[in-house]
Amino acid sequence: MRLNKMAQHAKEHIDQIPRVLLLGETGVGKTVFADYLGDHSTSVTRISIAEFVNKEDSFEYAFFGYCRGAYTSAKESGNPGLLLENIGKVLFLDEIGTATPAIQAKLLTFLDDFMVRPRGATQSLFCPLLIVAATNENIRENTRYRNDLFQRFTDIHHIPPIRELKHNFHFIVDAMLQNPAVNMNGKIKEVGKKAFEQIQAKNYIDGNFRELNNLLRHACQRAVSFGRDYLVDEDILEVDIPQQTSQ
Repeated sequence: MRLNKMAQHAKEHIDQIPRVLLLGETGVGKTVFADYLGDHSTSVTRISIAEFVNKEDSFEYAFFGYCRGAYTSAKESGNPGLLLENIGKVLFLDEIGTATPAIQAKLLTFLDDFMVRPRGATQSLFCPLLIVAATNENIRENTRYRNDLFQRFTDIHHIPPIRELKHNFHFIVDAMLQNPAVNMNGKIKEVGKKAFEQIQAKNYIDGNFRELNNLLRHACQRAVSFGRDYLVDEDILEVDIPQQTSQ
């Protein structure tokens, strides 16, 4: 009885639970943004909606779970599903723009009341958690994407491409060089003026921050191989970054 009262009290504040949608091109950092929302104290579970295209039953079982004997090949122990497994945490739904109409309908229903009924269960369970969805598609102009699902998101953030952040490039490059995956052991201490101009001049339309990250990593490796602790323009010009593919 006490648990029922607690759940009812929580549902009275359901409108205070954010539903976050991240919009932006490939490589702008949507996953990083989602991890930031977890604030390192709450685990973030990432799921690609693209994996469930034309697999609506698999989506339902994976997200909403099922009880023992719910269908022929169901696990003997059943499965609580991703939603119930992540109560109070962050569930990151990447590539939500690929969701089929059936998947969109299921997500819309859940975002309305945060209620989950596993397949085969006799009652629904209240499942509050932070849903963060992301897409690099323009879903406002995509007639396949339901506007009423778009309207369910209470916090919509457009993450700008790196070409719109050139005024902050000194800070961006400095931050990336502090990443050991880019600048191993912090061996590169400086970036020469001409090298920085070469870095800033690129448009990064193929991969945004991911492309810049790869460029700096290869440039640092080249500079270190020549025994330098700074980047020069040749380090940038000699880097051949393969074209990025869309997520």
